[in-house]
Amino acid sequence: MSGATFTTTKRWIVGETLKAADLDAVIDNILTNGDAAGWGGASDTIAEMRASENPYPSNAPAQATSIEEELQQLRYQLNMLIGKTYWYEVPEASIRELLQPPVRQTVLSGPLDSSGNPDFGGTTGSATVTMTGTLVATAANGFDSVYGQKDVIGSGTDLSWTGLSTTGTMYLCVTILGGVLTTATTTLPPVYQWGGTPSVTLDQLTFNVQEMKGYLGDGTTANETNWVAVGEVNVTAGAVTDSITWYALMGRYTSADIAGTTFDVVATKTTFTHNLGVQFGVELRAMLVCQSAEYGWVQGEIAIDPMAYYSSGVYVTTQSPLGIDTRNVATFTTGAGGILINDKTTGISSGITAANWNLRLTARRTW
Repeated sequence: MSGATFTTTKRWIVGETLKAADLDAVIDNILTNGDAAGWGGASDTIAEMRASENPYPSNAPAQATSIEEELQQLRYQLNMLIGKTYWYEVPEASIRELLQPPVRQTVLSGPLDSSGNPDFGGTTGSATVTMTGTLVATAANGFDSVYGQKDVIGSGTDLSWTGLSTTGTMYLCVTILGGVLTTATTTLPPVYQWGGTPSVTLDQLTFNVQEMKGYLGDGTTANETNWVAVGEVNVTAGAVTDSITWYALMGRYTSADIAGTTFDVVATKTTFTHNLGVQFGVELRAMLVCQSAEYGWVQGEIAIDPMAYYSSGVYVTTQSPLGIDTRNVATFTTGAGGILINDKTTGISSGITAANWNLRLTARRTW
């Protein structure tokens, strides 16, 4: 380890008188230059630069007795953190990339309304949509043999999507690079598939679920791209019309409760707009929330996945009332006989009394 990088202001020779001014100058020199840049490092040689020391051997703290030892102990921790032999080597991934989001390939955060649904703002009537607030999104980028899942996260504030002038539905997306979101648009609905060859069609977004990678076609090649679909708009005569659809955060949705007198009508379809922006791999759950005691259930208890039924008088046919209509809409359809629920005590199935139950639906991506 080398010494100071600055020189002394005075060296005395044998027989010379020690003067206060000279001594003060030497002390002032040390005080002025004795900062972090004024002292030598612990890397005079490659071997010295690589030296590290475990600060917690045998599960007991090893207290450093010098600055050099402190540095070596910090290097040891860096080696462990980046997974390399030496602390100065380039890590396999940045700290940002090592952070694993709770849900992959989605918008993680943004302005919400009182029901927990996205409320990013934006106005219609032109070829530009500008959101209000800060958006945080994450794109999946496959897997790493050392660190596991690879994801990138980025954010942007008051983002604008321009060029929304092609009649029909246009899709609002972001790409992520260096923690920054950049807006993009396409007239083609994003394709989510289990696996297979991604489309090379110009501006076609493809996401392969099993490999957890996104692609963007350029007309010749499908290039790996960190993209995330944010929403969609309807365009007529060169301007955005109707409302703007922002996709649900973190690929999940819970509806408001619907009174039984609304949904429990024979052969009736109730529509839920979940705005997940995807059909592939979506799981729906229906819940009946008890409002008044019936069949052993009491107020506040929740029955999961009730069945729709039809009774011929001789036999009873049941089926799930749930359906995925589009990338943004799910349905709950009662049977010709209504909705069945099991008695909590006897297990016998009986039709519910509409006034005693509310309906709640949840939707989420399974990947």
